[in-house]
Amino acid sequence: IVSHRVDDPPGLSEDLRAESVFRLVPSAEGDVLAGTMGGLFRFSETEGQLEHIAYERSNPGAMGQGSVRDILAGEDGRWWIGMAGSGVSLLDRESGEFRHLRHSAEDPDSLSSDSVTVLLEDGPDHLWVGTRSAGLNRCRVGEWSCRRFSADGDDPGALGHPNVASLYRAADGAVWAATGGGLHRLERETDGRVSGFTRWTRDDGLLDDGLLAIEEDDDGSLWLSTRVGLSRFDPASGRIRNYVAESGLPVTHFNANASARDDRYLYFGSIDGLLGIPRGSAFAGREPSKVRITTIQRAAAGGRQQRVFWPEGELSVPYREVLTIRFASLDLSESAHEYAYRVQPDEPWTAIGSQRQLILHGLSPGRYAFQVRGRDVFGQWGQSEPLVLDVVPPWWMTESFRALVVLALILLALAIHFSRQAVLKRRSREIQRLSEKREQALEEKLGSEAELAVLTPRQKEILQLIAEGYSTREIADLLGVSIKTVEAHRANLMDRLDIRDVPGLVRLAIRSGLVSEYD
Repeated sequence: IVSHRVDDPPGLSEDLRAESVFRLVPSAEGDVLAGTMGGLFRFSETEGQLEHIAYERSNPGAMGQGSVRDILAGEDGRWWIGMAGSGVSLLDRESGEFRHLRHSAEDPDSLSSDSVTVLLEDGPDHLWVGTRSAGLNRCRVGEWSCRRFSADGDDPGALGHPNVASLYRAADGAVWAATGGGLHRLERETDGRVSGFTRWTRDDGLLDDGLLAIEEDDDGSLWLSTRVGLSRFDPASGRIRNYVAESGLPVTHFNANASARDDRYLYFGSIDGLLGIPRGSAFAGREPSKVRITTIQRAAAGGRQQRVFWPEGELSVPYREVLTIRFASLDLSESAHEYAYRVQPDEPWTAIGSQRQLILHGLSPGRYAFQVRGRDVFGQWGQSEPLVLDVVPPWWMTESFRALVVLALILLALAIHFSRQAVLKRRSREIQRLSEKREQALEEKLGSEAELAVLTPRQKEILQLIAEGYSTREIADLLGVSIKTVEAHRANLMDRLDIRDVPGLVRLAIRSGLVSEYD
């Protein structure tokens, strides 16, 4: 290892005295390019010269302003420089001038952001550009235009986070992205067009969602660096193995896009030094730490907690009883663990953070399979054996009581129905009786009118006076006739109307309307 320090001979490293180096890349000419906080440095080992290429305010052909986060030194001699604040600067080696490719709010085909973090060639005609907070871009390098891939955490086929820390092309040609929202694999159609992303996150077993760099091992597995350790992921099987300080990892806080490889090792840069992993290391599996339910308590008299036991993993619980369930992840680590629970196997897990107990209440009567899972210090999820909770209903919630209630409701409905039917029948009979009475009265009235139709006006007049209660003499005086004439008319009326007595004549006069019942 050749180190260049600030105490080297003047002129060699003086410009690097206070610079943070983000990227080291060999050029096609054999030089070493260094991306730093203060711009771009080119070191020629054969000449022993260190050239500082920096931003010049008065020179539009100079490199863009800001720190250099990534460098692509193409075989054609072009240098693509990813800047943190001024987009992408492209160096034309013949002219020595830079072309600036930046974000424009008025141009949807421009870069999504000027804060560039990583670059990756995608064939001779395209360039991938990752940004700090605006997702990913696939840019056409001829007539410069970019297709943007924005973050959408709710869409599993989209980019899961706007921060892209690293891009990597695997041996099989797959392009991988390390983001603040997990690992992404670019998916393509048969014609090569990008159709979306497949995502792996912390929920799938990764150590952390904030990934920083990617390197591929000889077996096709990917090593992923984070700020809390390393994950090793096998795309073919989906297996994941995590490495942390408790695993014996000497450094755990790694830097963004700081990785490399040679014939023997995979390298990851951290704030505590450089970590080298021998290539071809066996992908040793590891079972997740077991999770156990340690105690269950129920409320007792006086507000005390009474410990209960659950032989053979089953517990009978009276309705509305409150249970306090405690559990632990058995990895023998003092670090805080994460937990989640569910009460049925087909339900999603409910996260409860680092708390190691759960107060369970409000379950409806029935049988439940309570489980808790814990994420151990190695980032793997283990889960407890199911605890069967048989929530016993009170008598008024039992199936037999509910059946009786249903039966009672049915009987009540039938009683109401039959009662209404009886009332309707009585009303129908009453209506029929009144109708018949009206018909009878009408028939009587029509019969009376028919009987009166055969009488002479004088006979009707005498019938009316008889019905009004006048005596024979009074009728004779009123009509100016003799008593015998009145008696003869009365006899004739009774004979013609087939009525035997005077009250019968009166009733006929009332029915026919000659006189009122109260006259």
